[in-house]
Amino acid sequence: MMEANLPGCGIKASPHIQSCVKWLKQKYCVLKDMLSLSGFGWNNEQMMLYCDRSVFDEYVKNKTKNKDKAIEKVCSNIGSIAQSIATMVPKLGGLVEVLSTADKEVSKWQGKLMEKLMKVDSLYEDQIIDATMMLASKHDFLRVF
Repeated sequence: MMEANLPGCGIKASPHIQSCVKWLKQKYCVLKDMLSLSGFGWNNEQMMLYCDRSVFDEYVKNKTKNKDKAIEKVCSNIGSIAQSIATMVPKLGGLVEVLSTADKEVSKWQGKLMEKLMKVDSLYEDQIIDATMMLASKHDFLRVF
């Protein structure tokens, strides 16, 4: 649609328009936040936010404090997060070992199945491969076979 209205402009909806929408949403959220607080107002004639300088400075100061508190909270929890990850790593290693052993077993069963099906004279090669793949995807069927 952009190309039809402005040929050769090279502007596409992604990322140009999407980045503008993202920027506008951010600005809207800040304005909405400010207007919900006392000391901020909206001038309809000039279409802009107004407030006293001291109110704005206090707003910026509080926003900075909140960001600092959030960073402090993450930093204070980093030790417990690292400890949790350290306890999970050995368990994940064991899980990987179990899964890789299971894959080896399935491959072995799949090979045996393929050998048995090759002995059936009435099956074509593609039918044997299809049957093997179908049974291998359902491990319980493969064990029964």
